[in-house]
Amino acid sequence: MVHAPGVRVPLPEAEATRRALLDAGRMRLDLKPLREPGALVFPVEAVGADTDDFDFEPRARRVRHYTELLDWPPEMLAQAPRAFDQMGDLVVLKVPEPLWDHRHVLGQAILDFLPGARAVFHDHGVQGEFRTRKLEPLAGDEDPETTVTENGVRLRVDVTRAYFSPRLGDERARVTESARPGERVIDLFGGVAPLGVQLARKGVEVVSIDLNPAAVVLARLNAALNRVPLEALHGDARAVAAGLAPADRVVMNLPHGAKHFLDVAAAATKPGGTVHYHEILPDAELERRTRELVDAFADLGRRATVTNVRHVRAYSPVEGHYALDLLLEDP
Repeated sequence: MVHAPGVRVPLPEAEATRRALLDAGRMRLDLKPLREPGALVFPVEAVGADTDDFDFEPRARRVRHYTELLDWPPEMLAQAPRAFDQMGDLVVLKVPEPLWDHRHVLGQAILDFLPGARAVFHDHGVQGEFRTRKLEPLAGDEDPETTVTENGVRLRVDVTRAYFSPRLGDERARVTESARPGERVIDLFGGVAPLGVQLARKGVEVVSIDLNPAAVVLARLNAALNRVPLEALHGDARAVAAGLAPADRVVMNLPHGAKHFLDVAAAATKPGGTVHYHEILPDAELERRTRELVDAFADLGRRATVTNVRHVRAYSPVEGHYALDLLLEDP
């Protein structure tokens, strides 16, 4: 209980008094009003001629955003990140430079706000040919490996060892929905096999390829974790795919580099099969780029028809991550 000043009013006057106290800024919102026979006692900020002392019960404060836990001036709160990635029990975000010296306080506020969160990390960005992320611990423990639940499957991920983005979950669900049991899929840049596992769970035959050996280890672990058959192969997609039988679908989720593997996709896709192609490009160039892809496949001896174009996510104010589905036929 909290001993504090309060204003006692008869029940018929309670609502009008409550509004007046709120309008005057006198009401204490961290304490519950006290009920008495025929009266209600409102907790107030300061002693006055209308107050007496009472014992009030604390009111549990509902925190709607982690920034409410930060005792910062408004100009600092305005710069606090409003968005972050939550992967399993980890939170990954980018701390703005002006708040860098306060990064651990920021991380602890997020950790306190999110139930089930174990650790908070600052993301220094994607690095190297394996697209791994350099993470700096801000709060909680320092283990970056976690288990993510996505579209009904469990995935073991460690973004410091192998690429994974939770923001692509809807796109993986879309491709999985479009595939039919019994189809054969080659994922040229499969990573830890989040899409591969979801497809395999549906009864699709999946070959997942990745240049990063750590990604292949995690892909095999994720297949075992979900008890699905999946062939995870290590190596360069160009060399590995050359030895595989053609597939009903070829996935090319390498937005910055898939354009260099169009010949691989053309050779790996059956007549009537679909290429799921990803690229980051200026929004204004989408139509032109779509025509270029059709022409590029024509030069490779395949007739391509664009059956779907999807804006997966914004990449910058003028660029987007796009997924294009292309149906390939022989000339």
